[in-house]
Amino acid sequence: CVATDLDGDQITYEWSATAGEVFGQGNAIVWVAPAELGAYSVKVLARDAYGGESSREIPISVTPGTAPTLGEFVVKGIGTDLIKFFEGKWSIFRGRSCSIECVVTEGEGPYTYAWSAAKGTLTAEGGVARWDAIDGKEEVTITVDVTDIRGNTTRGTVLMSVQTCTCHFK
Repeated sequence: CVATDLDGDQITYEWSATAGEVFGQGNAIVWVAPAELGAYSVKVLARDAYGGESSREIPISVTPGTAPTLGEFVVKGIGTDLIKFFEGKWSIFRGRSCSIECVVTEGEGPYTYAWSAAKGTLTAEGGVARWDAIDGKEEVTITVDVTDIRGNTTRGTVLMSVQTCTCHFK
């Protein structure tokens, strides 16, 4: 806030908000928005020691953030060529391993990644995971929740179809 006194008197500032928290003092503060979405305002009252004062109120809308946007997953066999993409899912030979990279195309990083799989062995570090397939024929969904710096989360999935016959890869 920039305020001037015509007489050159010292100005003090009093800040308030309809919700959230105000930190600091003087002509600049930090407002931390409330968790609830809605319309709020931050108000400043500038006054001199002789009763002269002026105020301004700023309306602010708290809206939901935009979750990260995911691109195509990058899936590659680890030590095997018995893996292929067909009809919207990945097929992999039983007991084999693959790497799965989650590609974020839009959003505000840094990101955190929470990977999960109902079956098989999944190990992950950041946006890349390694999945070791089970020994039986079954479809397994691998899930990753990607959260941006503001707490917005989006979910991506990769469907893996475990095959027990190498003929599936010819």
